[in-house]
Amino acid sequence: VRGRNFTWPHKAAQWLSTIWDQRVDVNNAAKPATGAAFGAHCYDTLGPGGADLVVVEYSHNTFATEKMEVLLQTVRAHGAALIVLDYSRCCNPPPRQPFVVQERSVRFLTMLRRRGVPVLAFEALRDWWAAEADASGETLESYFGRKVRAKDRRHVADDGHAMMAEMAVRLLHTTWSTMQQERQERQAQREMAVRLLHTTWSTMQQER
Repeated sequence: VRGRNFTWPHKAAQWLSTIWDQRVDVNNAAKPATGAAFGAHCYDTLGPGGADLVVVEYSHNTFATEKMEVLLQTVRAHGAALIVLDYSRCCNPPPRQPFVVQERSVRFLTMLRRRGVPVLAFEALRDWWAAEADASGETLESYFGRKVRAKDRRHVADDGHAMMAEMAVRLLHTTWSTMQQERQERQAQREMAVRLLHTTWSTMQQER
């Protein structure tokens, strides 16, 4: 990534601060060439202590389900909410066909579903890439190589990170909006119950 402004943690902080109209701090605790076991073992020293939400990225360096599971257990043991970003299919252009959620396209899918962990899969952006490729008159393979994948063919380019950041922000904002709506509905139900109790009590007092 050429500059900090292109990284998804910076984009996420910028966009969420604007959407929620308050300061949102994002600590990028990721370390190059490390895996889930390292993150679990060094969790307390990597900086996410006291975090409301931890976003776990994984791609080439974590293949064992049990190692990822330990990291997810560690995050939850510290009381943080959790989502994961799956970059494990970021090297090759995806096929030009609708994305299907399955173990072949989302690593650790079975375990993530069992634990109720939301996941954003990099390959799920293929419809977006195909539309962008069509608009620019390119093949999907050409567009992917120019805009999404880095020149080393092993990592994600700036625009790929920005796309993933936008998807993460959309997920967080949708979840937050749903929680706010549910909180308002619960508050309305409590107020209605209080009014009902007060009316019942007043009626009993009058009858007495």
